[in-house]
Amino acid sequence: MSQSRRILASLLASLLVIVGAIRLGGYLIGWDVKMDHMLFRQQVTNGPSGMNRMVPNTAMNFLLLGLSLLLWDVNWF
Repeated sequence: MSQSRRILASLLASLLVIVGAIRLGGYLIGWDVKMDHMLFRQQVTNGPSGMNRMVPNTAMNFLLLGLSLLLWDVNWF
């Protein structure tokens, strides 16, 4: 893989980690970042309850997937 593709992949994996960590942190400390409203305003406000948010298990999956992609090429031994 070329160097530019590696950098792009690392940036996208880092974005997954950041989104998952912010959302999980918001659940832990009770702070709503309104990230879902920034990304998907129309779908969130027109939801059945009017309050569609990313659930904690999805946020954890984002975090773990991003970490696994970042650590893909790491040689541990």
